[in-house]
Amino acid sequence: MPPSNSSNPSYLTDSRANLSTERHGVSIGPKAASEWLFVYPRGIRDLLLYVKREYNNPLIYITENGIDESNNGSLTLKEALADTTRVDYYYRYTVRFGINYVDYKDGLKRYPKLSAHWFKSFLKK
Repeated sequence: MPPSNSSNPSYLTDSRANLSTERHGVSIGPKAASEWLFVYPRGIRDLLLYVKREYNNPLIYITENGIDESNNGSLTLKEALADTTRVDYYYRYTVRFGINYVDYKDGLKRYPKLSAHWFKSFLKK
């Protein structure tokens, strides 16, 4: 294991991580809308297990994660709400940037996407 950046490592000094979108020349997953972001649900699981093990199971707040999608203004509301890629992402593991559709043309009105309904059902189990 490489040495940490501090005599008192923390999440701020102990990243011990490399940003990569491929492993052994193979993509780690499908590319999301952002140039730098690839779908790799196992990554957050591995990260949380590492933090749990190395830092005595601290309280962690996950405020965002998942996948992003392109802002396509030509989609109908029905099409924009059908985010099946995100449902697939949740199904494979984890918990994105926006499970609600925000209508910027109508006072920021929010509509739950398919993944929001799926996630609500998942949490009730």
